Amino acid sequence: MAQASVKGFMVSCPNFEKCLISWAIDTYQPLRCCEEQAFRSLCLSLNPKSPILSREKLGTLVQCEYLSVQEKLRKILCQRYYALTTDSWTSLANHGYTTCTAHFIDKNTWQLHSLVLGIFEKDGASTAVDTVAYVERQMELYDLTYREMVAVVTDTEATMIYAGRKLVENST
Repeated sequence: MAQASVKGFMVSCPNFEKCLISWAIDTYQPLRCCEEQAFRSLCLSLNPKSPILSREKLGTLVQCEYLSVQEKLRKILCQRYYALTTDSWTSLANHGYTTCTAHFIDKNTWQLHSLVLGIFEKDGASTAVDTVAYVERQMELYDLTYREMVAVVTDTEATMIYAGRKLVENST
């Protein structure tokens, strides 16, 4: 006698998963949100066959969404002239962060677009070398080159001014 497949007992709800990812990302939910009893009760009250997702499954789905959005941004930025802004700051909890944003003007509509390429938490003090390395990693990740970069904008803090100068230097 052949062993029964577990697939017959599994319910696939791609729309549920898409909505869950959208909700979790849009409302900054932790990955454990799908394991909360109240959340599971809510889902089961709406549909008794609602899938029960683990935080690992949600993490995988969020990672897939991240890669999908990253690819879309790569296509949007392909062969466009762009400017970069970068900034570093320290949170109230004393964690350092740096962000990198690409800006471009659509030549057909003259509309300005700003796309956050990434944000990362830094270890230790903020240095210009760290900032430049981070920005260049983001450029590489999105297939951006110095050839299409028309400007780099930072604030007037000494570390950021030096980082801006290093980026200009690296572009030649």
